[in-house]
Amino acid sequence: MMKILSTRIPPLRKITKLGKNYLKIGFKYVDNNMCSSILRSAFQQKFKIFLYFGLFLFVYCEWLSYALCPRYWPSLSFTSLTPSQKFFKVLVVADPQILGDRNEKPFSRWDNDRYLSKTFSKALSYTSPDLVVFLGDIMDEGHIAHDEHFNKYLARVRQIFQLDKLAPHQVLFLPGDNDVGGEEDEVSLNKLNRFNNHFNVSYFSVHGGIQFVTVNKLTRTYPSMAGHPNNTMRIVISHLPLLNRASDFGYEIISQLHPSLVVSGHEHTSTHIVWNTQEDPSHSRSRVEEYAYNEYTGQSLWRLSTNQKGVVQEVTVPTCSYRMGVPRMAYGFMYIDKEHSLINYGLLWLPSRLFHLFLYIAYLVTAAFILLVKYKTSPSDILNVRKYYHNV
Repeated sequence: MMKILSTRIPPLRKITKLGKNYLKIGFKYVDNNMCSSILRSAFQQKFKIFLYFGLFLFVYCEWLSYALCPRYWPSLSFTSLTPSQKFFKVLVVADPQILGDRNEKPFSRWDNDRYLSKTFSKALSYTSPDLVVFLGDIMDEGHIAHDEHFNKYLARVRQIFQLDKLAPHQVLFLPGDNDVGGEEDEVSLNKLNRFNNHFNVSYFSVHGGIQFVTVNKLTRTYPSMAGHPNNTMRIVISHLPLLNRASDFGYEIISQLHPSLVVSGHEHTSTHIVWNTQEDPSHSRSRVEEYAYNEYTGQSLWRLSTNQKGVVQEVTVPTCSYRMGVPRMAYGFMYIDKEHSLINYGLLWLPSRLFHLFLYIAYLVTAAFILLVKYKTSPSDILNVRKYYHNV
């Protein structure tokens, strides 16, 4: 007789218990897998929004902020007292100090050149000037540059300020201490001649019937006005301010040149100084720098009368470079009504490039932090799904 082998069948309750355990593990695996997918999808959506914000940030910092500049600049719709009289328009560029090879990295030079080029192009288009005046400190390392580096500098200056598009009679240059020396070192005669020759410096010129006289406080030189009429508008331009600090040279310029207005740079900030030459200058000067900083209220504009007897005014134009350690940069402009001895002077304030760079750094740091957190703590780690695999 054949022996029948029997297979032992587990009790039904054990099968049921075992099935429930597997079902419980399965449901937990499915639930956590679904949660992981949901979290991953939510992260991807938020990160996509973050990337879109980065794109908007780039467009704003590199284009939109410059395109919006004219909306905040003073209106140039001036009305002459004589309807047929046209204004003589001047754009003033102070202390661009184009960065050099010795002390700056390539990216810094490239970014600063782009900033100057963009802002100057906007200011040039906005003002349509008859004359562009450069108040010195064109180059940051001009006073220590050898001829080879100076020639490279010159090519960058021509490109940034579109000198090839401007006629020679539309441009007026004067040297600053960073161009020829005079602050940290003595003025070099060779470098002064080099600058004057390359930039065709003229110490006296007439534009639109207005005399422009260049003085050099570094070398204490100025042209003689013998033979030139004093009864016409005369604007003295100087790199160093003449009236903000009482000096023999300032007195000499006033007594010899009889300026209608002095325009200067060097300080990197905006000032308007009124000097009564018939009184003690230490008591008569008034510094109104605080009004110059109110750039978003439409008050960056002065109407200067130049026929006040015994009164000389000076405006100091702020730097147009964001690398000069000041929070606000600008170009200056003058709309001159020669017949009525009036000068409409204003400032074209510029966007803060340092703020743009700060936004870029903050964005990149935030992006790196998000990616680091994502890498270190994935959704599966958060839900501890692995422990269910071990239980199985």
